[in-house]
Amino acid sequence: MAIETTLPKMLQARAAAKPELTAQASKNAEGIFEYYTFKDMYTSVLDLAAAFSDMGIKRGERVGVISDNRREWLLSDFALLSLGAADVPRGCDSTGTEIRFILSFSECTFSIFENGHQLKKVLEKKEEVPLLRTAILFDAPSEEILRLAADAGITVHAFGDVMKRGTETPRREAMEAEIEKGTGDELATIIFTSGTTGTPKGVMLTHRNYVAQLEDVGSVLDVRPGEIWLSVLPVWHSFERVVQYIALTLHSGLAYSKPVASAMLPDMAAVKPQWMCGVPRLWESLAQGIFRSMKKTGGIKLAMFNFFVSIGKIYMRAGDRLFNRVCTFKKENRAADILRGILPFILLSPLYALGNALV
Repeated sequence: MAIETTLPKMLQARAAAKPELTAQASKNAEGIFEYYTFKDMYTSVLDLAAAFSDMGIKRGERVGVISDNRREWLLSDFALLSLGAADVPRGCDSTGTEIRFILSFSECTFSIFENGHQLKKVLEKKEEVPLLRTAILFDAPSEEILRLAADAGITVHAFGDVMKRGTETPRREAMEAEIEKGTGDELATIIFTSGTTGTPKGVMLTHRNYVAQLEDVGSVLDVRPGEIWLSVLPVWHSFERVVQYIALTLHSGLAYSKPVASAMLPDMAAVKPQWMCGVPRLWESLAQGIFRSMKKTGGIKLAMFNFFVSIGKIYMRAGDRLFNRVCTFKKENRAADILRGILPFILLSPLYALGNALV
């Protein structure tokens, strides 16, 4: 699958091809999911890029993004990349020492923060981040944060105000001209290691590093245009970040949730996603929560649950063999796998369907 040479060009092409499909879904202040199309997202990226440009962010700039996974993160990412800048991401669980080191080492004069608490980690020892002059907060800053930042020589902007600034001075043609200038060899991001083995080390990734993955993903993932991914992992990690680019490349959308069962399960019910990425601990936690809940019910409900789960395990393993979904590390006999899988798959199909209906 041929992919454009940079990530903003990829988004631009997807928005032009299928503008009305959902690109992002995010909860509003009332906790209800609001849906944004590829056209909406691309327009917001251009507006945000225009505002960033007015503020002085230019090609080659490195900008910190200290935030967890949310809709505004990806908008900021694409807006910065559209200008030829590179972002330096980190999550909200990072210590002040880590954040200050990363922003200083990357020579960031601009940084985006999720909220005032994250900015406070920098303000604790502003002398360690001498170049930082401008901060943008996704969540509206408090009067205390504005005062502390001003005392440290940092100008603070609310993200909503920055977005408004971009919409009031639309410069679509100029921003698209900046996108056109981009090349695959340009730096897209610097992702730092956790620092658990010493000083954090920054990994420099270009647009081409990402595009090389996006070119092949369509051949291994059967994602259909319009399908939805539930996004829960930290986006500043390499895995979740490339997954979000994959989703957009394949004309599918991202719905933002949290990696905890209390948030994730209701969000699953509300969004009904077709895709989701996780790590082992996430699935273990989710399964444990479900099993705890069923144990409390007891009686016939628990017996039915346990019976149909056991049927489901056998059925899914048979299906994996039948449809070649088993990970292998040496050449296997496909004919033998089909023979081993087809009979239990067929025989257990009625019970599996009954279990889905009842449990």
